[in-house]
Amino acid sequence: MKIRFLNQPKEVKLSEILIERISEKFDKIWIVAGFAKDTGLEMLLSSFEEAIKNGTTVELIIGVDNKNISKDMLSKLLNMGCKVRFHINKEESKFETRMYAFERESGDSYVYVSGSKLSEGGLTENKCLVTEIVYDENEKKEFNKAKIGIENGANYTEMEELDTARLKTLAENGEVVARITERKIPRISDIYKVENINLGVQEYDEGSGIDIKESINEDLNIEIDFPAATEITYQSSLGGEVEHVIKKKEKENSEEEKVSSKMILGEKELNYETMNTFIIQTNKVVQTGVTSGEIKIPSYIAENMNNFLDYPEMFHIIEDSKGKLKDTAIVKFKIYDNKIKDSNLIDEKVKVYITEKYVAINSEVIKNLSVEEGDIIRIIKEEKGQFSCEIIRQNTAEYLVWEGFCTNKLKGTSRKFGIM
Repeated sequence: MKIRFLNQPKEVKLSEILIERISEKFDKIWIVAGFAKDTGLEMLLSSFEEAIKNGTTVELIIGVDNKNISKDMLSKLLNMGCKVRFHINKEESKFETRMYAFERESGDSYVYVSGSKLSEGGLTENKCLVTEIVYDENEKKEFNKAKIGIENGANYTEMEELDTARLKTLAENGEVVARITERKIPRISDIYKVENINLGVQEYDEGSGIDIKESINEDLNIEIDFPAATEITYQSSLGGEVEHVIKKKEKENSEEEKVSSKMILGEKELNYETMNTFIIQTNKVVQTGVTSGEIKIPSYIAENMNNFLDYPEMFHIIEDSKGKLKDTAIVKFKIYDNKIKDSNLIDEKVKVYITEKYVAINSEVIKNLSVEEGDIIRIIKEEKGQFSCEIIRQNTAEYLVWEGFCTNKLKGTSRKFGIM
């Protein structure tokens, strides 16, 4: 038996180890992940499918919830022939084990143990220790003992077996969401009973069974009553190491705040890994000059939004109109402006590019809408390379609501931003 301790991301990436092992010929593969996310499973899907075609049994023992794993993903696993056992993760009862085992009768068998989550970040860039244990073909007795330990650690007999009928009830009960990539934010009027607001078509997936108010609280990891504030700063470069420095401070409960018409949510720690909406009190979008058309997201914020922006997959070096080379993605925006009745505008050539100080979102359509400083831009990710964008103007009823979701200060300005 050989044991190695491997450093991610300096020495290895767990995704590369797993994909390489899955591609080899094994009799059985166990994927045990208390925290499983669509993004992590997506990285392994094609490898699972090929292994099953080659006669390998693939069994997943995972934790599920209604924020990180979808009915669509679980359906894909079942349809390709994976065996799935699951535990419904709740605040009072969570499944935490994370390990991977590869067994074969002839040849070496492997066990990998890691603290990283089964997510894209957890399998690639997040810092963690990966322990590799190798059993040669003469150590089957020892590996069989290890299997017993694995089953005990995974609470195997307590896990529920998944089939299509049970998957349907999970979605109907809101215990998994139907489709994470198409998940939308509900209407303001539905949440807060504000009359005469039309923000276009925005729905949670049918069949998800999620209570709208409860889901918003879960997405934000908050209750709507926020007694404390959190100030956050970030240190790093886009795509690199991120260090969060969080300082909590009490928010003064002054008489002025009590009578304020604004919905003050308070600053909070941001979970960029699960975000699907970015909200910002934007800069003025100028119509002429070097920065014309730009919505600017400061680098210290954008560097944490790699998943949301599909960086680096969607980005390529492109020469701009001034002859400068920029790392750029071309994406599609569906645009709604709340000062224009029934506006449903499309821009299929929105440029998202990286500058030294910020990431710019540049849309010819938005440039011509005269967006003022302080107007709220709400960008909702629908799928890879496609977003909905709402322009929420100051001095409107919607603005008072969404201003409350801009919970964190932009440096050097009174403007704020938030994520969901």
